[in-house]
Amino acid sequence: MPTGHGRASSSSSTARRTTPVRRSDLILRGHGLTVHRYDWELVHDRPAEVARDVVAALTRLMATRPQPPA
Repeated sequence: MPTGHGRASSSSSTARRTTPVRRSDLILRGHGLTVHRYDWELVHDRPAEVARDVVAALTRLMATRPQPPA
């Protein structure tokens, strides 16, 4: 099975993969960026929910950004 698509994983290997991700998220938030993470199972099994979440996040983002002068 290709890497990243399997369901079985040890807690130590998961922790090794998760720690750099959390560090990256912290760095990105420090630059004013927000990261939304969706795993393969969620995207594959619940695409409408993921799409609604992405649209909601973009809507919130657009509502908080200053509008350019007309």
